[in-house]
Amino acid sequence: MLTDVRGYPIDTENAAAAAAFDQAIARFFEFRLDAPALADLAIEADPNCALAQMTKAFMLLGAQSRRLLPVVAEHVAAAERSGAGRHPRARGWLAGLKALNANDLPRAAAAFRAHLTDWPRDLFIMKQMQQQTLFWRGLSLELRDSMLRVRHAWDESVPGYAHYLGLLAFGYEEAGDYVAAERAGRACVERAPDDIWGIHSVAHVLEMQGRHREGIAWMDYPADAWADRAPLARHLWWHKSLFHWDSGDYEGALALLDRSIYPEPTALYIDIQNAAALLWRLEFAGVDVGDRWRVLAEQAETVLDDQMLGFTDSHIAVTLARAGRGEALARHRQVLAERADSGGWAAALTAEATLPVADAIHAYCNGDYDRAVEGLLAVREEWSRLGGSHAQRDLYAQALIDSAVKAGRTTLAEALLAERSALHPTSRGVAYWRAQLAA
Repeated sequence: MLTDVRGYPIDTENAAAAAAFDQAIARFFEFRLDAPALADLAIEADPNCALAQMTKAFMLLGAQSRRLLPVVAEHVAAAERSGAGRHPRARGWLAGLKALNANDLPRAAAAFRAHLTDWPRDLFIMKQMQQQTLFWRGLSLELRDSMLRVRHAWDESVPGYAHYLGLLAFGYEEAGDYVAAERAGRACVERAPDDIWGIHSVAHVLEMQGRHREGIAWMDYPADAWADRAPLARHLWWHKSLFHWDSGDYEGALALLDRSIYPEPTALYIDIQNAAALLWRLEFAGVDVGDRWRVLAEQAETVLDDQMLGFTDSHIAVTLARAGRGEALARHRQVLAERADSGGWAAALTAEATLPVADAIHAYCNGDYDRAVEGLLAVREEWSRLGGSHAQRDLYAQALIDSAVKAGRTTLAEALLAERSALHPTSRGVAYWRAQLAA
């Protein structure tokens, strides 16, 4: 049996399959568009390599599309036929993959946690655990701790060490340890300039600390710097737009939206998140965003029943409501209501967080700001369960402030602004909302 670049066994004797497996994972960590094709090459070289089959399945799941679940299931079946359950390393992959395909993120996390206890250098599974099962549940401390539990197995001698540092940096940042996060993120990028997750992790630190000028400088790359790294590349430009937006440069933020964040219509979940989140932030600041909601809503309508993430569904709700798509909005709410009644972890999340947030958004967009305030306040402690980062979920906090201001709830708005000015002292938004209150 052959081994991968970190010395762990691969269930194949085919050298071409093993090489393509390693290449697929290496390119995956650089967010290269050819990573899935390399996984296909590994499968072609040895269809009975369960790890190759599952590598492709995990990559497909990263699209967060229900329409791809049958295709993922085919790879799962192929892995099982190949004896994944008997292979000591593949067994953990299979348990986590099956849970993910069932949209049971807690069970998937438990499987990955157990697997990484025995295989702490299994880099690909470390990423699946952090991004797929923890990030999309808003488990900030576990994003850090899951990486610390494998730290003993990593040093400069282990291939992919820079990628480990990028994962560690993001975990530190979400846990609020910005000094350690920045140190690890910069160390990642120093060792591997192509690791855009490390670039992304440092951008998060700078955003959370309100270091807007430094953030713009950190993201000073040519417009085509990450042309082969979509869709994460577009998310990186979204981060740069936040530095412009939060410092009051709304024209700069809009320019980035049109040039690099949403340059052409797309219905990918992360593109909908990016565009909707920036457009609504700009509107909170009184910016006229023109016809952009309509363009985005036309795409969102095509996938309103396809999403696996409550976080995306909340952004679809914003998009449809701001574009005035009443029929699509009603259809989307019906989809969420049916999911809330379906049973299991995902149903509970929909009932207790996704649907209430969507209803509050609908109220805001209908001008019922009091109901928006009450709706958002009622589930404020549930926002994190929708997943995303602190920077992304800040949209809900901004919506609450804007609702309170527009509803004339002065004492509440002042309390929320006092909180925000302490957490984001350099944000231009605080001054804007206070001016609105005084008007």
